[in-house]
Amino acid sequence: MRARSRFTPRGHRLPGPDLRHGVVAVRRAAATLRSAPRSGRAYPRRVPFERLRLMSDYFAPTPVWAPADLGGFVLSTEHLDDLGLDETLRTGLLQWQAFFDEHHPVDLCGWDSPLSCTRYAGEGFRLQAALARALPGIRFDLDLWPVRGVDTEVLAL
Repeated sequence: MRARSRFTPRGHRLPGPDLRHGVVAVRRAAATLRSAPRSGRAYPRRVPFERLRLMSDYFAPTPVWAPADLGGFVLSTEHLDDLGLDETLRTGLLQWQAFFDEHHPVDLCGWDSPLSCTRYAGEGFRLQAALARALPGIRFDLDLWPVRGVDTEVLAL
């Protein structure tokens, strides 16, 4: 039986035992967020993650990635739970990744229709805004690498 690659076809890392430092960082961030004071501030002054990347990739379990300085690894579904996302937002992220997998297959290396491309991009902007509201101490960078020829300026509005 062939061992599963630790990289996606685009060269991004998948989580594995060699990325334990990233898992520890996510769990530490989640613990800090859960222990935040409940007064006027929703989060403590210092959030361990300053930014995360929102990006789909082939065979990735979720579309949320840690920054490059922490290894640039994809967060697992357990990591999403640790961040304290509500079920609606968590489900939306997983559905966005599933939509990418279904409509931008690796063997096609492109969208099955222009409508799928536009829908994917629009949902990406919606999820980015929802994540920014849910976790205001973290900046979410949206990477729409599979979207070419779509007016992202218009979709962002």
